Amino acid sequence: RDRRTEETVEDGEDPCCNPDSSRSERSDGKRPSSPIFTASKSPRLCTSLSARLSDRFTENANRVKEECQDRFYGLPAKVRDIFRKSRGIDELYEWQVDCLNHSAVRDGNNLLIHTPTGGGKTLLAEILILKQLLCARKDVIFVLPFVSIVQEKVKALVPLGLELEFLVEEYAASKGRIPPIKRRRKKSVFVATIEKAQSLIQSLIESKRIEDLGLAIVDEVHMIGEGGSRGSTVEQMLSTLLYAAPQCQLIGISATLSNMTELQTYLKAELFNTSFRPVELTEFVKLDDSVYRVNKTPESTNDILQFYAKSGSAVSCFTV
Repeated sequence: RDRRTEETVEDGEDPCCNPDSSRSERSDGKRPSSPIFTASKSPRLCTSLSARLSDRFTENANRVKEECQDRFYGLPAKVRDIFRKSRGIDELYEWQVDCLNHSAVRDGNNLLIHTPTGGGKTLLAEILILKQLLCARKDVIFVLPFVSIVQEKVKALVPLGLELEFLVEEYAASKGRIPPIKRRRKKSVFVATIEKAQSLIQSLIESKRIEDLGLAIVDEVHMIGEGGSRGSTVEQMLSTLLYAAPQCQLIGISATLSNMTELQTYLKAELFNTSFRPVELTEFVKLDDSVYRVNKTPESTNDILQFYAKSGSAVSCFTV
């Protein structure tokens, strides 16, 4: 190569990125050989193009990071708008905010959530799923006990997936591909029954893709203590995740945790407990064609005891 071409390369301006350099003249008046062919012998990359790509990637990463630090519980502002328009939700219940700010959620540790039925645990699960998909860029598995609930949850998540560009894959009955198709760009939430979830997790291990799984949410996690095949399947699934996917955060949700202490020890999890109900629970009793409201005041209890005392009946109370 001629002197001018060598100086250009030394200055960091590769001729392959500077087409004008091919028109340069040599000092002896002859046209130089094409610098493009000469430069192709060099292993050096186009530094200017490389720098631009690096800046673009850094800019995109910073933008995503800023969006995930938005005021809507660590999610991009677009999520808040979607919840407002499609669900009519402007803010969360106080217990939901406290749970999202729990140290286990922030640090990615395992967590057991004990909340009454109808307290808003499903919405909390959706937010945790979105945080993992959009901010952590990891796949999620959402385990539900029945096929009908899986189908219902898939219908609820699909609109969010279309808006936020993630995939919702159903694993129930005969649906669900084992192993799942590997996606290059979009992340997936696998909504599965207990049995399908176990097969799915095993396939991810065999295909060496278990590292892509960042979160597993198990609804009705108390079923692990039930007899029969379902309880043992839940235990096998959780044991597999604990052993083969230590990076995967486990969150168990239940309204009736009788074996709470044992589950905490087994899952190495922290506990979040709340008794909040958005709507007052009222109890009724149907007798023949009439419906009676249950009155649980102390006065009503005394009336019942006096009634049985006068009738000569006996009342037995047992403790467990």
